[in-house]
Amino acid sequence: MFKKLHADLYCALSFFTRLPVGWLHSDHFPFSFARAIWTWPWVGLLLGAITGGVFFLLNWIGLSAWVVALITLTVQLLLTGGLHEDGLADTMDGFGGGKDKEHRLKIMRDSAIGSYGTLSLIILLGIKSSALAVLCTQSSMGYIALMLSNCLARTSMLVPLFCTNAARKNGVASQLEKPPLIPFWAALIAAAVISFAFLRLQEVIILWLAIFAIAYTIAKIAYHKIGGYTGDVLGATETINEAILLVLLSYL
Repeated sequence: MFKKLHADLYCALSFFTRLPVGWLHSDHFPFSFARAIWTWPWVGLLLGAITGGVFFLLNWIGLSAWVVALITLTVQLLLTGGLHEDGLADTMDGFGGGKDKEHRLKIMRDSAIGSYGTLSLIILLGIKSSALAVLCTQSSMGYIALMLSNCLARTSMLVPLFCTNAARKNGVASQLEKPPLIPFWAALIAAAVISFAFLRLQEVIILWLAIFAIAYTIAKIAYHKIGGYTGDVLGATETINEAILLVLLSYL
């Protein structure tokens, strides 16, 4: 059991972050991307704690709200390598510029960024920066908001896995098709416990309804456009929900 937990942590941290986690790797116990979904909320919480600490420190020393917001986002992008933002850009380019399923999937695999992807990133980062600037007036809440937004946004990526299928059968995301139920419920329970540790019942309900409605909508659009989800669609789901959560938490 311990070896499985060890492998799951390595799988999630090595894929979703740029943290040096090579010491977790073991050739004697191969990891499972699908089994490791239970770690997603915890990886998000860790990233949120790190970026939240940066946010709190910069705000405490008295930097302007926008400088705090932009540096915090920069640190987060360095920690994740812009993985989810890249997914958003590819998804928007494919959905916006593709003529049919095959053309959209081809565009999404192209490393070049187009106008739809560029505009979506500008808008998204603008929303996140604005929300963080507002949260600078309530520094402790800003720390909590970064932890919860990172945790719950990654949890919301579970939704497409259970309401649609993988659009490609040879991509990394295809390994997540119909993942085991125990890790799925473990992820949801962990995210719920973390939510209730910081928020009241009505606030948790608002946040969960918002992110699952958005995740479900994105999944259905993806099914209509390309026949299911891809890694890019999951990334878009995460980063859009992260922005929405920051906005909601800045006004709760």
